[in-house]
Amino acid sequence: MVLGLIRKHYGLILILIFAAFLIFINLDDNYLWKDEAYTAEVGSNVLTFGYPRAWNGRNIMTGSAGNDFNSSFAIVNQGWLQFYIGALSIKFLGKSTFAARLPFALFGWLTIIVIWLLAKKIYEKKSLANLTALYCTCYVPFLLYVRQVRYYSLVFFFTALATLFLMYILDNDQYQVENSKKRVGLTARMMSLAVGLLFYANHLFGLVWCTASFFFMLLYHRKGIKKATISIFAGALLWLPWFLYANINSQIQSGYAISSNFSTRMIIILWKIQAYFFPFIPLIFMLVLNRIYLFLKNKPLPRVLADKSQFFLVLIVVNAIVVSAVEFFIINHYLLSVVIAVPFLLTELTAWLRKNSKGLALVIVFFIITSNILNMLPYFVLKRELDLNKAKGSISSYMSYNEQLPTVYNLIASPVTEGDASLGPLKNFLDSMGVRWYLYEYFQELSGEYDSPNKEIVRILQEKSVPGETVLIQGIEEEPVMFYTNLRVVNNLSPKIRPWNNYYDQYPNLKYSYLTYVPDEEIDWIITSKGDRPLVFDDPQYLEKHMEYFTVIESETMDIPLSNSADLDYHKFKTVQDGEKFYILHRKRGGDL
Repeated sequence: MVLGLIRKHYGLILILIFAAFLIFINLDDNYLWKDEAYTAEVGSNVLTFGYPRAWNGRNIMTGSAGNDFNSSFAIVNQGWLQFYIGALSIKFLGKSTFAARLPFALFGWLTIIVIWLLAKKIYEKKSLANLTALYCTCYVPFLLYVRQVRYYSLVFFFTALATLFLMYILDNDQYQVENSKKRVGLTARMMSLAVGLLFYANHLFGLVWCTASFFFMLLYHRKGIKKATISIFAGALLWLPWFLYANINSQIQSGYAISSNFSTRMIIILWKIQAYFFPFIPLIFMLVLNRIYLFLKNKPLPRVLADKSQFFLVLIVVNAIVVSAVEFFIINHYLLSVVIAVPFLLTELTAWLRKNSKGLALVIVFFIITSNILNMLPYFVLKRELDLNKAKGSISSYMSYNEQLPTVYNLIASPVTEGDASLGPLKNFLDSMGVRWYLYEYFQELSGEYDSPNKEIVRILQEKSVPGETVLIQGIEEEPVMFYTNLRVVNNLSPKIRPWNNYYDQYPNLKYSYLTYVPDEEIDWIITSKGDRPLVFDDPQYLEKHMEYFTVIESETMDIPLSNSADLDYHKFKTVQDGEKFYILHRKRGGDL
């Protein structure tokens, strides 16, 4: 039986083995960065308190000056599923980088299986299902996200799973053949469960999937809309108790002012998709040329996508609209639905290109999977045009570029945004862009070519500190120190370092800043950074007056804002070599300040 199963699905098995290599190898080589350590440390608190708690008696975990927990210190701005999954792994495997990342990587690996099942359901061909799974396996954004101690892989898994059940519910012919009401009911209940867990993983993507599913059915599958809508609604109701708990008497700000307008934010998202996820602009251009050619030759115009594949276009559009409408920041990982859609779009693209040229299909898909050449192609054309206009002295057409305005004719924008999700200068992006071979760089990272500042900081603190000592961190990555050491991170809830004044109107939880406060003379370690955050002392001149009492350690790694992030617009595949170093100051023991 086993041998028969292997013979039948040897293609999928080989893909899963390759995926396991790409996902699990050297999983603990890089230390957790800020967001990962936050998830892992809150998960550790679950083992002590039974729920995701920000305050553990030693440190407060907060990334927004307290606007992420309620009066019971329960986290209320993020889904809890990621914390419980992290807690379960840490309980059985111990508190380590590997234990923290393993369950999320496993969900990522399982997602490939679900995607294979979903592709087989959509295309009804095992070869196309294998191809879709292979594209997912080789897609670098997917690989980066599933190796993170964050909700990303959970969103992938439950989005794919809910979509699989949805396709079965909408397939009326399947039910007529099987003639089994029980099986229909079971599928509907399983979809409700998947939808509920998607909300508990991240409510934004729960909203995105439910909205996309409704509009997809409204546009393409109205016959099955009643049964599917009931199941979706039931899944959303599973999340209702947590929503009520998180929003009633939470005492934190649930909203914030969005400074940029909706159209500007949509432009940002479209160019982020083009630059970092899927080069849709060159492909649309190719499609239009192809259809013009077929029209002139009086040949039939084939449909671009299979019926059920339309779902992924709807999913991407809804994801873009929802994020544009409700999110303060426009960040790559707010577009996770695009990552799930890309393998299916690549399969459709391959099928379409093969009708014209197998060689062309191979070349284009190869460049999409391995590099950013097609992603950057519109920008290369733009930069060449602007440089030519500058050489000709055409000031009017060069003005937006020369004056570093954010857009050209209010249409072409930099995918790099400012802190409030407004458009970043286009010229800066054009000057810094280049060809990247992401898959090759990913293998470089797997081979251990990246070292983070966190790794060096934690190593020094573990070697030289003693339990009970305090650490004052100027940068924004205090969470890794909390996770890897038993030290107390102080003054990280101080009103003096309140981030993003235009993010929340109020900061009611700053009243708990006393929990992180210590007098200047009780600070044992100081970690500097070139960032905007100040070193919080009672006496602003404290260091200048008492520098002689500190041992200064110069870092070997460079001072960067974040040790790493899965988002391609920031991710470091290799150790950063250029920049400024930071300093670790250690108060000499026995010295009386």
